[in-house]
Amino acid sequence: MRNDTPGQALNPQSKDYEQFIQIQNNCTLCGSSLTFDYESKTPFQIVEKCACPHCGLKGREKIHPVN
Repeated sequence: MRNDTPGQALNPQSKDYEQFIQIQNNCTLCGSSLTFDYESKTPFQIVEKCACPHCGLKGREKIHPVN
């Protein structure tokens, strides 16, 4: 049974969870493991960037607020 309800956690034993982790941690172009870099922009923000060391694809950039 799929869990399509927003805001609900995925079961770590489910295929959906495995696919989610694969998408988050691996390059969508070549499948290699992504490298992550974290940078503090302000005392209240951390920027997460990822890139593929194998093919050079730059991935997402997320800003995380720090409380």
